[in-house]
Amino acid sequence: MATLKTVDTGNKAAGKIEIDDSILETPYHRKAVSEVVRQFLAANQQGTHATKNRAAVAYSTHKLYRQKGTGSSRAGSAKSPIRRHGGTIFGPQPRSHAFRLNKKTRRLATRAVFAEKVRQDGVLVLDSLDLADNKTRNLKALLSKLKLPEKVLIVTDEIPDNLRLASRNIPDVHVLSYRSLSVYEMMKHNKVIFLKDALEAYKERLSWWTFMMCSGHLECLKKLCLWKRKRTSSLLRLILEQIKYRLKKALKNHLKFQCWKLEQWMYEARKSASDVMRDASPVGKKP
Repeated sequence: MATLKTVDTGNKAAGKIEIDDSILETPYHRKAVSEVVRQFLAANQQGTHATKNRAAVAYSTHKLYRQKGTGSSRAGSAKSPIRRHGGTIFGPQPRSHAFRLNKKTRRLATRAVFAEKVRQDGVLVLDSLDLADNKTRNLKALLSKLKLPEKVLIVTDEIPDNLRLASRNIPDVHVLSYRSLSVYEMMKHNKVIFLKDALEAYKERLSWWTFMMCSGHLECLKKLCLWKRKRTSSLLRLILEQIKYRLKKALKNHLKFQCWKLEQWMYEARKSASDVMRDASPVGKKP
């Protein structure tokens, strides 16, 4: 386990936080990061560009002049694209520029950017950030004590009102929840300040994805059991076998994956599933 130092608002050492070695040893993958940033910018593009085609141009549909006898070429409408102020052929129309990326690519880019930020000393972990008021000058004084560069990203668990109001008048200070943290935001800012609680939650997001998959399966099972109001032992066995298969596959592909985590997750999965089955008893059952 690697450790990152945490400091207080006076820039003094306050403790340490442990992060899995497999996260910090992720090499920087330039292609994956580039694709994820491009996807982020494309999804935020408005796409409201539009030109008028011959159906949208406001002109009369009356024939300009007779078909024959004028010596000029045939002309049917003033909306024709070959005429001045006519419609545009194949011009840009409102559309979405968003495109999809593989989940593995997004996960790789997220882990790679975080690891690279840590290697370049671009991550600072604060033990806490409690502002007494919402004055901008107090926040600027606090940031000056930490000796931070111009562009700073502050990542919190929940954004308090004092921090939101104090930071909104500083152009180069951006406050985000770890739930909204993206690869683009981390690449954009020179320094990323994590609050300790936010980093504890964010490293779970960076950890191996099978834990989240187990949680998702159990949540789906809980909803299904509560909806049907009956025992689904066969469905329970099927989902547990699927969780076991995916965990073993993850263990095979990830050489540094600790074996004890596999047993721990399987125990928690069985325990949670049994609790779900006990709570999802049929309606009207006598005690």
